[in-house]
Amino acid sequence: MQRWHVLLSLLAPMALLGCGATAWGQGTTDMDIDYGAMLRALKPTMTFEVTEENINAYLATRPAELHIPEGFEDPRVALTEGVFEISARKELVLFSTRVRVGLVPEARRGRLHLRVARVSAGPIPLPASFHLGIAHTIEDVVNSILERNEMQLVAATVADKAVRVCAKPLLTSPPPAGLEAAP
Repeated sequence: MQRWHVLLSLLAPMALLGCGATAWGQGTTDMDIDYGAMLRALKPTMTFEVTEENINAYLATRPAELHIPEGFEDPRVALTEGVFEISARKELVLFSTRVRVGLVPEARRGRLHLRVARVSAGPIPLPASFHLGIAHTIEDVVNSILERNEMQLVAATVADKAVRVCAKPLLTSPPPAGLEAAP
């Protein structure tokens, strides 16, 4: 019996976040929930994880979203310890090679910044638009999601073939009456 109480106590917050309206007790009326206000009041730190496999599957269907300069094809991502590596194939007259850029994710003032850690292009002159354009594209996507959801980045790490991003809500507006912020 005690297991059910533990299970219900774990599921209750998920159920609360999963429905648009809820009623409390017998004879109560439906009440709309402002999830943004609830998250700001609870002040959770949320962690999102995306795997290398998922990123590459996404890129296979949408390679143009990385804004890779013309002449570079077949973008791929490799997630090694601490580094988000992006590569693309470049065809030359007699051979083909992969150029690689290693980016290290950092949280700066609540936003994502990707610092270029290494560049490997072999004999190919690599335009700055390759690594800077890709880094800025990824930063812009992540930072716009954070802004749209009133979140600030706490940490971004690359480990175990996954990117982990931790964020928490901004406390830009006071919580609604009756919903005070957690200590």
